[in-house]
Formats: sequence, structure tokens, C-alpha cells
Amino acid sequence: MRNFRVLHGILVHVSTKPSASTPPPPSGKVPRAVGTAQGRASLMLHALIYLIFGVITVFVQTPDNVFTKILLGLWMLALGTSHALTARGMHYGPATSASLSSTALVQAASGALLVIMPDTLALIILAVCAGSGLPGLIKLLLGMRYRSAVAVWRDWVLEGGVLLAVALLLPFVGEIGAKATLGVPGGGALIIGVFLLVGSLGPNEKAGADRTKP
Repeated sequence: MRNFRVLHGILVHVSTKPSASTPPPPSGKVPRAVGTAQGRASLMLHALIYLIFGVITVFVQTPDNVFTKILLGLWMLALGTSHALTARGMHYGPATSASLSSTALVQAASGALLVIMPDTLALIILAVCAGSGLPGLIKLLLGMRYRSAVAVWRDWVLEGGVLLAVALLLPFVGEIGAKATLGVPGGGALIIGVFLLVGSLGPNEKAGADRTKP
């Protein structure tokens, strides 16, 4: 029950738009993730994790369940680690950092579960849906809420939307076999990775007028 209340509080926070009356932070205090070397490195790390995983899924033609669950587990663990580093290193506000830390925790837990769980396809699909659906929803809502405050809001919206689509689509196509179970997240990862890589190499200022610190 306590965990449910914590999760409910996070979702309420990320789905509530900041008040327009919120005073602007001091100059230079608003995180512009693409406008700093640290922000670019964080975005590029996310992009490389997605791209490496996506490329591997393209070249693996006949995966078995064991290979599928281990590869998906390692991918989730890498994403969880990347989100944890972002939450700690980018100096976002405490509420946003807590949301990103929750994303990291869910993905890391799903990844660890995938690595150690039995190689049953239905369980693999369930773990992947959990590890992509909830984090995807959180990133989507964060991006929509802070679209005028955080430079990477478009990247968050795209990443969250694709992860959420993977979680919704996988139960319907995953039963085809391990290749489909690996291919759906792999395709989504390639889409996200390309856009995040472009974002990390793009202009320094993606959000022109920041008004509030998340």
C-alpha cells in the first residue's frame, strides 16, 4: 500500500502542470540539458544504449528465449543506470529527480528480474512491459509538464511515448516468438536512439525561454 501511494504521488506530480505564477529561478540555475557538456554527455549516453541494443536486435535473426531475456535484461539494467546517473548528476529539482530515480529503479529491477527469471516467454513479455511502460509514462508526463522549463522536454516526450507504445504493443505480438519479443523493443530503441543522438549533437539551446525549475 505504501509503494502504491509513492507511485501515485509521483504520477500526480509529473502530470500536474506548474503554476504560471511560479517565480523564475535565479539566472543560470535552470537545467538546460543540451546546453551543457554534462547534459550532452547524458543524452548521448542514453542514445548509445538505445542504439547499441537496437542494432544487436537487427543482426540477431534466430534468438532463443534465454538469449532474449538476458539481452533485454542487460538493456534494462543499462537504462536504469543511465537514468540514475542523470537524476543525480543534472541537478534537477527534487521532485523531478525523484521521478527519474523511480524510472531508474523500475528499469533496473525489471532488468535484474529478466536476467534471473525462467526463460518463459510470457514472463519475459511481462517484465519488459513493466520496465518500459511505467518509465515511459513517467518520461512522457515529465516532458509534457516541463515543456517550457527543461531543454530536453521533446526528447522526454518522444522517449516516453515510444516506450509506452512498446509496452502496449508487445503483449499482442510477443507471443509470435522470441524474435518478435526482441524486435519490438529493438525497433523502438532504434527510433529513440536516433532522435536522442540528434538532440545531443543539436543546437545548444533547445528551450528558448525557461520559466520554472522542475
